[in-house]
Amino acid sequence: MTLKWYGTVLEKKFAREMHKRTTMAVQLIERVAKASMKRGGRTESGWSVKGGEKLARTGSFASKPGEPPRRQSGTLVRSITHEVEPKLGGVSSRPLFVGRVGSNLLYGKYLEMGTRPYTIRAKNAKVLAKRVGASGWIVFGKTVKHPGIKPRPWLRPAWHHSQGAIKAIFKRPIGTI
Repeated sequence: MTLKWYGTVLEKKFAREMHKRTTMAVQLIERVAKASMKRGGRTESGWSVKGGEKLARTGSFASKPGEPPRRQSGTLVRSITHEVEPKLGGVSSRPLFVGRVGSNLLYGKYLEMGTRPYTIRAKNAKVLAKRVGASGWIVFGKTVKHPGIKPRPWLRPAWHHSQGAIKAIFKRPIGTI
């Protein structure tokens, strides 16, 4: 009786399947994160126009703390991407796969996590102007104390929302390898 060993072939097929499933999982999180920002509605400022006549000034409405940021220019949505890379792990030399979803824009982190209060200083001008109160008075100064930004999470809710589907992706039987 001859015994034929297919261990290395099976390991390669298994690794390809795990890479495929990890990619599916991070693509799902990416889609959910992008969709959450589109639901916020596009904010615009300008004039509402009917028949070529200006009716009223429209404002830019920011998202509320705790909800995903509203889409303004679409730059953050376009910057959201994913990557999957092998990482040697554990006891053996078999690769595990690590998936990442995120944005390379710094303000994506600030929207997700929020910021502490901070001071803005004049750089290219001698003073800064700030509109104050309902009367619209303009106050000038060299610094402005910003109260900080409350979190407007877009990535963590996408992760939590996708958990059931991700578990289903990895629970599916591999089938005949």
